Amino acid sequence: RRLSSLTLTSSPSCGPWQAGSTQAIEEGRELARDIGSADPERMTPVRLAEIVAAQCRPAGIAVEILDDVNLIRRDYPLLHA
Repeated sequence: RRLSSLTLTSSPSCGPWQAGSTQAIEEGRELARDIGSADPERMTPVRLAEIVAAQCRPAGIAVEILDDVNLIRRDYPLLHA
């Protein structure tokens, strides 16, 4: 079930970063769930690469997608198998 809202209550000594951190943790948990337990017909390798790249882009995280089959066969034989 997707979280639609979250209310935080904290002591005055806690900073505003907690709300952002909590949101980031929830978004990461949701992404991990989608990647790790998605239906294989819905979450194909191509779709997985698209989702990960799209989710990482706003955070400034660089994602390199290896889609050269010959490179994968040569450098990652177990992955290719």
